[in-house]
Amino acid sequence: MAQKNPKLKEFLAVYPGFVSNTGKVENVSYQNLSIDSRTIQVGQFFIPLKGENFDGHEFVTAAVEKGASGIAVESEWYSKQDQALFLKNVVVIVVRDTLDFLQKLSAWHRQHFMIPVVGITGSNGKTTVRKMIAEILTSKYAVLTNEGNQNNHIGVPLTLLKINTSHQVAAIELGTNHPGEIAMLTDLIKPDVGVITNIGKGHIGFFGSVEAIYREKRSLFENMKSGSVVFKNMEDAFLRNYQNSDLKIIRVGSSRAYDYHGRIISSDQFGCVKFSINAITEISLRIPGLHLFQNALMAAAVGLFFGIHAEGLKARLENFQPEKQRMQIYEKNGVLIINDAYNANPDSTVAAIDYLANLSAAKGRKIIAIGDMLEMGDFGEEEHRMIGKFINGKPIDFVFLYGPLSTNVKKGIIETNSFKGEMHWYKTHEEIASHLAKILAPNDVLLVKGSRGMKMENVLKNLFRQN
Repeated sequence: MAQKNPKLKEFLAVYPGFVSNTGKVENVSYQNLSIDSRTIQVGQFFIPLKGENFDGHEFVTAAVEKGASGIAVESEWYSKQDQALFLKNVVVIVVRDTLDFLQKLSAWHRQHFMIPVVGITGSNGKTTVRKMIAEILTSKYAVLTNEGNQNNHIGVPLTLLKINTSHQVAAIELGTNHPGEIAMLTDLIKPDVGVITNIGKGHIGFFGSVEAIYREKRSLFENMKSGSVVFKNMEDAFLRNYQNSDLKIIRVGSSRAYDYHGRIISSDQFGCVKFSINAITEISLRIPGLHLFQNALMAAAVGLFFGIHAEGLKARLENFQPEKQRMQIYEKNGVLIINDAYNANPDSTVAAIDYLANLSAAKGRKIIAIGDMLEMGDFGEEEHRMIGKFINGKPIDFVFLYGPLSTNVKKGIIETNSFKGEMHWYKTHEEIASHLAKILAPNDVLLVKGSRGMKMENVLKNLFRQN
């Protein structure tokens, strides 16, 4: 619950980046805000942000014309404007940096609400684990969680600012693509509980090594206050050795020696596992892939820690569905489609290919359409070549490649000289779809995978447009 109803005027009084204001600040509801002038509604508070290729200040006039009740703008921009153009009936707050204003405002807002906050990060599975945790906790609590992919230096503040007196717990995902971001986000959300799913090669181009990625992810734990609770994945080679005497560490894994332990009982023809946790309940997932077991186990452990009964835990996880384009399986024209096109890195790509290779539900040929894994930096060529080598020896009938880096997948396949299927590299999604339209037959299985920037879902859109 809130200690008091926080007011924007109170924040401005303590915010060092505040310069000046015009109009009655009390007329502005800072929680009813927008950073996008295209979608702003009457009465909203507009905060223009600057990026590498844009400056939101260019749209201040448009936001005012659409009915913004107030705006926060940077002093450097404000000093150059004809103020008469946009000051009518609009509160103007002038600050040194609008991004810093947004971030500090969100941190200040969060501190007024005495609810437990769960911070979740990791190289793979963090979105799934965060959504699982939120879904499980919803059986007992009113939960706030990120919307969509709002897990960065802008999305997390926007999430924090949605906390209100109705919320009893928050589950907030933290993402990173450069050193120091997790520490900064941790400082904003002040988590009481921390979860790191695993350490892998995602964004390795920004960090230079897996060890550096571990240090970045570990900063979630390192920046939590003394006495906080953290959940440690004991199946991860990096995390299992993490120690911190200032924190209460809860161990999660397959051994009965751990605080929360799970065991895979079976898996169905689609690779959806049935598992037990602490021998108190058995849960049958509807999400395919053996790697989802550890994700579900971590989420279940958090749920039990928060006092969720076994029945509630089982019901929520058994009805849990993945987000769009994350291991989505469906049938179209007799072909089994595995749409995992939301994102890709070396670990998740290997897991997806391995899933296809071992899929007992596959009755026909196994086909991959794979796009580049981005944000690999200097590791791009080698990591793509390793994917090619991994494909060798797998029962894959066709490999379709898209993107400049994926030519290295082709090299990796050729180097080992043991691939028995067909391999094709194309310049466009349309070319891949056209070829697929000619060869696909009932009972075939098609896996589509690639980084978000590669938009591999367009292969499917073009394919079914042709059929």
